[in-house]
Amino acid sequence: MPTVHHLPYTGEIVEFAQIEITTRCNFTCGFCAGRHMPQQDLPREEFIAILRQWPGLIGIEIQGEGEPLLHKEFFDLIQDAKTLCPQAKLSSITNGSLLNDSNIAALVKSDLNQLWVSLETLEPLQFQRIRGGKLSRVLRGLRALLAAKKAANATLTVGFAVTLLHSEVKQLQ
Repeated sequence: MPTVHHLPYTGEIVEFAQIEITTRCNFTCGFCAGRHMPQQDLPREEFIAILRQWPGLIGIEIQGEGEPLLHKEFFDLIQDAKTLCPQAKLSSITNGSLLNDSNIAALVKSDLNQLWVSLETLEPLQFQRIRGGKLSRVLRGLRALLAAKKAANATLTVGFAVTLLHSEVKQLQ
């Protein structure tokens, strides 16, 4: 189980927190450090304890060295973050593989402001080699998310987070 180190409040204002809520993942990316860590989730109580230390946060990235949507309380954590730090902009990063109907509906209704989809290539075979997953599944989920966002007139920003790999640089030229 992860250990939370409670820092004494010094009067300084912390504005941004990047909180790793899981090391579990359903992909096998060779560049990911999470694969070499104990596979576990941050308990909700510890997440709340972290946020209570800095109630003035204006930005919170809820992510993982794994896939955040695998955390069984992911959507509760978003609500906890908004409740404890109401002024904070909330973001998360996903590998996109779990963008199914129920997760999409919950994302569109949630207080999440930004969702980044990690994507290194648009070539299916390269994607399989790099991530160990199916690009078609990620793209299908991404299209469904964008359609649901539009239908709900949701303000969720959807973008990409790219790990620039030497083998894929040529795609950017």
